[in-house]
Amino acid sequence: MKKLIIMLMFLPFFGFAGQYPIITSLSVSYHGNVGATYYIKQSLIEIGSAADVVLPANYWVTLGHKHTEDGVRYVVAGAGGGGRESDGIQTIGQLAKEVYDVDSGVTTIDHEGPNGFKECVAYAAIPIGNDLWDTALKPGGCMDVPPADEWCKITTPQLVLEHGNISLQNAEGSIAKENMGIQCTAEMTVTFNLVTQDKYIYLDEGRSEVTVDGKSLNTAITLEPGNSELLVQDLLTGITTEGFHTGSSVLVMMPY
Repeated sequence: MKKLIIMLMFLPFFGFAGQYPIITSLSVSYHGNVGATYYIKQSLIEIGSAADVVLPANYWVTLGHKHTEDGVRYVVAGAGGGGRESDGIQTIGQLAKEVYDVDSGVTTIDHEGPNGFKECVAYAAIPIGNDLWDTALKPGGCMDVPPADEWCKITTPQLVLEHGNISLQNAEGSIAKENMGIQCTAEMTVTFNLVTQDKYIYLDEGRSEVTVDGKSLNTAITLEPGNSELLVQDLLTGITTEGFHTGSSVLVMMPY
């Protein structure tokens, strides 16, 4: 009987095709209402075919953040100085990886201007000469800046959904589960999403669909004050070969 081991992890994954740099965590220090400092951590993860799209020429790939000024949303680029111009040959993932090789050590991003607008940080591609946010390509998603008062936080530092040794014929539809700790200082309604805004985590082969508390991602969940746990589970599809298969992503909780 053919056997395979499948492990899904919310931690860095090292592979090849489909890799893209993302922001794995973000905290903020506000300077009154005249600016802020964003503290970030980064990693490369597998995001599937979205990273393998050839980027047209005359795009600028950069680590930057969404910024709002006079009601208009812009991309503020060049947080670390590792930007790359597209040539119409390389994929967006290849270019973003080159930027990441330079900027992976960046841990802070400065925001200048009023606070209170919904900002986020990402590796993005923008048309040269057009820095409007709506023109930006962000296949790895954009990590939202949390509000000034964070009422809830995830207390489980790492989730590992391990399917263990299963036969190839039983891989399709296999489910793994793990409890995730939550701590809130008051009742709050939140949503959970993957940082890529995709409903799937992509393995080196196949993919995994994640649910939280028995609900699809981006569904409102009301959390009670104090410590609690939510059940996180995944459903495998598309596994066709035996061996060790793995994937990863970042689960983000935000106010609803």
